[in-house]
Amino acid sequence: MGVGELGGAAAPPPMDHHGGRHARGGPPRQGQQSSHRLGWYGVVLLQWWGVPARWWVCCVMDPKRKFGLELPKGGVMTEDDVVKRKWALQEQKVSFRVSDIPGVGEARVADPDPWHCSRHELFEEAGIWLGPADQTQEAINALRVRPHVWLDDEGWRQKHDLPQRKGWLVIVLDAEDRQEVPLQKGYEMPVWLSFRGTYANGYNYLDHYLRNQDHKRPIWTPEYPQSRDDHANMLLKVNAALDHDSGAVNWVDFEFRRQR
Repeated sequence: MGVGELGGAAAPPPMDHHGGRHARGGPPRQGQQSSHRLGWYGVVLLQWWGVPARWWVCCVMDPKRKFGLELPKGGVMTEDDVVKRKWALQEQKVSFRVSDIPGVGEARVADPDPWHCSRHELFEEAGIWLGPADQTQEAINALRVRPHVWLDDEGWRQKHDLPQRKGWLVIVLDAEDRQEVPLQKGYEMPVWLSFRGTYANGYNYLDHYLRNQDHKRPIWTPEYPQSRDDHANMLLKVNAALDHDSGAVNWVDFEFRRQR
């Protein structure tokens, strides 16, 4: 499936002032440790780009779902998962380490928190390695942390920032970020879709492709075709906080869950 078929455009990696790629982003300091097994985390990676400029979102084509379009998302890797992955890759004679990518230098080990899980999943599926982002409480208090927001699986803002079991990291592509080939086998370069892109009939193609694709897994997996309504619904809430004239993200506009 080509980019042109989707009506979108592949956005280029950020450039520095000298016309080249920016410096490599090193790993952040370790954040809050998790005392229990975490669930899954996804990334809504945004970019303001183009002429005229508009908001784009990073999507991937999952080979396990017939290359259906979706947002980067995956489960937390525990120590047990690391051991299983290591043995499986040794049998396949494949090295699956982020440290193999020049300039990144962080091995995929057990994820201590949602930030590390989201960062690794984005790199493995989309090939984009988020640059420095100090997630310590001291940095957050000093407002040094990179602008972002955490949403739960239904799109509500987290009162204590990090979701406990599953959720979404919403963040904007930065000059410190690096774009490479996706680390997981079978994934192609990401597809960037515009929030403002529409068909001739007026339908938004980003919403269309997430809701109406056949995401059926291979025939040996007992799973019915599933749309990505949860991904599409998430982007509706994100879109409400985007300024499509100035290219700003209205971070304070993300809503907390209403009291029932």
